[in-house]
Amino acid sequence: MSNNITTINEEIYKRQEFLEGFSNDSAIVIGLGGIGSWLAMDLALIGVGTLIIIDPDIIEASNLNRTMFKLSDIGKKKTTAIEELIKERRQDIIIVSIEDYFNQRHLEKYEVDYIFDCTDNLSTRKLIEDYKNKSKQLAEESKNTDNNVSNDNNNNNQINFIPGIPTISKQATEFNTPYCKCGYDGFFGTILMNEFERGKWGDDGSYTVVPSLFATPQILATIAIIEVLINGSDQNLCINLNIKNLLKNFKETKPTNE
Repeated sequence: MSNNITTINEEIYKRQEFLEGFSNDSAIVIGLGGIGSWLAMDLALIGVGTLIIIDPDIIEASNLNRTMFKLSDIGKKKTTAIEELIKERRQDIIIVSIEDYFNQRHLEKYEVDYIFDCTDNLSTRKLIEDYKNKSKQLAEESKNTDNNVSNDNNNNNQINFIPGIPTISKQATEFNTPYCKCGYDGFFGTILMNEFERGKWGDDGSYTVVPSLFATPQILATIAIIEVLINGSDQNLCINLNIKNLLKNFKETKPTNE
């Protein structure tokens, strides 16, 4: 069985040779609804090595119109169902399932390469923004402390022990993990990249429009994967789109023989 799995993995990755390897990368997906379920699967399919998935909810019949969940998954935890679906395709991936609401401790515990926020509200974005601002402040304080200690040592021409201040301190680093938030209302979608001010969809940031269409979350998940992983964009972006008008945004070109 082990040899068979190895052969399968080799065949899968052979089709992705044009991509940079992502096997050493890790990502958090917060919320496994319409967008998050596809995003988690897409991250696995592109070859991300470690995936942390966070959602406290169970699957309901109403989820089946826009996700890859099955009838037999109704009543299961979303984390459990997604992990099972991914493992049917990528058995070499490490998955950490958290059946809880997201909190800042998850960022402290899991130092990942990417964060994808697929919740249907803005409270998660606020928690991440606060964590980012706090880390920036601590990094600045740490830098100032290190500079003061260094100046004192230089003035004395030797390294002396100062009560309450370590002679060697570990400087705090600023939290700069790429952050992407996706949300949608019917045909309208929003993608935020490293953006904490713009992009409020709905009256309070939650979904308000029916139908909860299957196409919108799939398209948003795909765009997010391409921009964040393949293009490696680190810009601050707020993109709004209407998937009914996608083709209108592209100039028609004649086919060539190339």
